[in-house]
Amino acid sequence: MGDLLRGIDLIVLLGKALEFTTRWATGPAFDPGVRLIAIDPEAALIERAANEKGERLLLGCIADVRNAAETLIARAAMARTRQPDWLIETVPRSGSARYARSPGLTA
Repeated sequence: MGDLLRGIDLIVLLGKALEFTTRWATGPAFDPGVRLIAIDPEAALIERAANEKGERLLLGCIADVRNAAETLIARAAMARTRQPDWLIETVPRSGSARYARSPGLTA
């Protein structure tokens, strides 16, 4: 799982605080340049992420998490489809087969 996390360049915190369970997105498990987007109804959590991550926080948004998730999903459905190479590469490293069942993905 460590290799998988080190390959991540963006983390979206959707209703999840940047705190000990996310390891503050630091340490050897994470790419030191990983950037974040934080969406949360609590302004204090957005502010804390901004204070802790500085310029690495690309966007902090105070919003209802469910509405934000629905909007992100709807917009993603309209987006141009990318090649799933990153996903095909990730499945063996994650040890999870659930991604292999995603519609439109051929491995």
